[in-house]
This record gives sequence, structure tokens and C-alpha cells, in this order.
Amino acid sequence: MRLVFFVALVAAVPVIGRTTGQSASHIPVETMSWEKCVELAAANNPSLLAARQKTEAAVPGIVAARAAMLPQVSVGAGASHGESDSSPVSEDVSINLSATLSQNLYDGGNSRAALKQKKAALVRATADADDTAAQVTQNLRNSFVDLVYAQDNVLLCSEIFARRKGNFEIVQIRHDGGLEHKGALALSEAALFQAETELEQARRGADTARQTLCLTIGFTGSVAMVKADGVISTPVQVKEPDYKAIMSGVPAHVSANAAVTTAGALVDSARSAFRPKLDFSGSAGRYGNDEAFGEDRWSVGAQMRLPLWTSGRNMSDLKSAKANLAAAEASLIAVDNGLNADLLRTFRALQDSIESAAVRQRLLAAAELRAEIGREQYANGLLSFENWDIIENNLIANRQSALAAARSAMKAEALWQRAVGFNAFNSPGKTWSNR
Repeated sequence: MRLVFFVALVAAVPVIGRTTGQSASHIPVETMSWEKCVELAAANNPSLLAARQKTEAAVPGIVAARAAMLPQVSVGAGASHGESDSSPVSEDVSINLSATLSQNLYDGGNSRAALKQKKAALVRATADADDTAAQVTQNLRNSFVDLVYAQDNVLLCSEIFARRKGNFEIVQIRHDGGLEHKGALALSEAALFQAETELEQARRGADTARQTLCLTIGFTGSVAMVKADGVISTPVQVKEPDYKAIMSGVPAHVSANAAVTTAGALVDSARSAFRPKLDFSGSAGRYGNDEAFGEDRWSVGAQMRLPLWTSGRNMSDLKSAKANLAAAEASLIAVDNGLNADLLRTFRALQDSIESAAVRQRLLAAAELRAEIGREQYANGLLSFENWDIIENNLIANRQSALAAARSAMKAEALWQRAVGFNAFNSPGKTWSNR
């Protein structure tokens, strides 16, 4: 699928003070919702495409394993002509046509063990594909959130720049009227320069975030004119989940459990080497030459084989298979222990991030009210510049911190979803909204 929406390298939001060959209002913008990002990544992300191919490659192995348990039929045809010095020359040509049927009746369980291995291989391939999809989902979500944050940060920095500019004008008027000293004017001017610098840095950050999102989707061309359609908001707090119930569906657990199944099948296969093998076969054909092709032949038979001595090879194979099974079982326990710890850690981190974001919102609301009062007091000469500057700096810091805290909470939510194995490609109905 070609990404037709990508165009020239430009900024995603109109900016103040930047000159371009074309005004931002005339540059076409591709607005990307979260659902659109998921749709495009599903069709273009190379990691997802590779994971799907590996899963598909495991399916024929099951078909082949089942085929080994079914009757095998073959047909043959031949013709021959021979001469020797002691025999008169003959022009006869021997001709034969035949069909053969063979069926394994018992092989000690080896065929069933082979089928079990192939099924487990498909489970592991599917689990690995789900794990890849969960990782891509987290990367995509982080990239989407980072672009939304970068866009909001540009707007915030623009507001801060405008506020600093207004503050500088107030201080300059008071300085020109002899009501403020030079130090206050110089500090206000430096704060205005800082705000302008941070605005330019925010614009560059938006360009970087835009490129990262495009690459995560799977587009490797030039950076596009893309705007993320979303908002930065704190996730809703949820109660602590049942970790054991969640763990059973995590791809890492599913894959490790399938490894145990594979190792168990290898033990069954090794044991089958000690058991007898019983095969049935039958054939029918017609024989003759170019003059008389009418001799029919048929045969049926059964054959049993029982290994008596293999120089210890079968026993060695069985011991090795049992050791591998024990290792796989131990690995499963280790994986589950790690998952338990990871789930607990990431969920608690999500809780902490949500609470921190809520605190930042409360502090921001208080700083907004305090700044509104302080601005009026300073304009009326009721507040010193030093105190007013502290209030203004606190307001700006709280605005930036509140936005960053909300982004951190959203990324903590994405990390939690990654820990539980959620992926937006297999569960479209459970995906995030544009929040």
C-alpha cells in the first residue's frame, strides 16, 4: 500500500516568525487519527509483515505432519528391452504399470509426536507475532503521543512567548516611566529571548516527532506534512487487575508454554524408537510386452520391525530429550516469574503517573489563579517585580510540567498495555481512542 498522503518536509502547525516559500495555510495537511495510524502500520510496518510471514511459514508443517499419518499411494510405469550375445535377438519390449498403497499402522507414537511438535511450532510463531505486534503497538502509540505532545508544546510555547512579550512591554512601560529599574527590564527581556528559543526548539521537536511516527508506520521516504489528531489527557485510573489471569494470555508465557509442549513431544518421539513399527502395503499392476499386455499381478503384505540393539543411541536420545523438557519447564517458571514482576511494576508505575498528572493539574489551576491576581497587582503597582517574576515563572513551569506529566501518564499506559501483550492490530475494538 502506497502512502499517498506524504508530501514535502514542512511543519505541521502554523508558526510565528518563520518565513517559507508558501504560507502554512496553503500547505496540504494529512490529519492522522490513532485509528488511521494503526491501519497504515498494519499494512506497512516491516516488523509486522515479517512476523506474519513467519506464522504462515509454520502452517504447512502441520499439513505435512498429518500427511505422514495418512495412506500413501504411488503409481509407476516402465518399459525395458535387453539383448545378449548368447540369446537370439528379440524385439520384445517388457512393459509394466503398477499402483502401490502403503499405510503405517503403528510407529510407536512418532507421527503423533511430530504433529504435536508442528502444532506447538505454530503456537510459538503466533505468540512471537503477537509479541511483535504488541511492541509495534507500543512504539506506534508512543510516537503518536509524542507528536500530539509536540504539537501542543508548540502551541504552549507560542502562548508563553506571547505572554513573555506582553510582560516585557509592561515592564518597559514602567521602566520608561521611572517605576522600574534596569535589572527588571533586562531580566524580562532575557525571559522573552528564552521563550523565543524554546518555541524554535519545540518546532524542531515537532519535526522529529513527525518523522518518528512516519518511520514507525513503515514509511521510509521524506518527512511528511502530518498532523496527529489527538489530545494529551491523563488516562483513567483503574483498579488493580488479576495478574495471574492476565499472564496466561501474554505472548511470552504462551511461547514458553509451547516450548514445553515441543520438548514433551520430543520425549514422546524418542520413546517411540523403543517400540515396534507396523506397516501395511499393497500393490497391483499389469505386465507384458508390446504384443501381449495382459498379465495381472497383485500383492498385499504387512511388516513389523522391532529394534533390538542400537548401541545406546536410542537411550541417549531419550535422556537428552528429557533434559530438554526439564529445561523448558524451568524456563517457563522463570518467564512467569519475570512476567509477574513486570506486570506488577508497570501497573504501579501507571498508577503513580496518573496520580502525578492529577497533582500537576491541581498545581496548574492554583498557579493560573495566582498569576491572574499577580499580573493585575503588578500592573497597578501593588506587587514588586521580583515577586511577580516568581509567580510568572511558576505559572509557566506548571504549564509545561502539567503537559509533560499527562504525556508521561499516557506513555505509562502504553507500557502497561505492552506488558499485558495488547496489540491494536488483533484487537481493533479495544484500541485507544484519539485521546
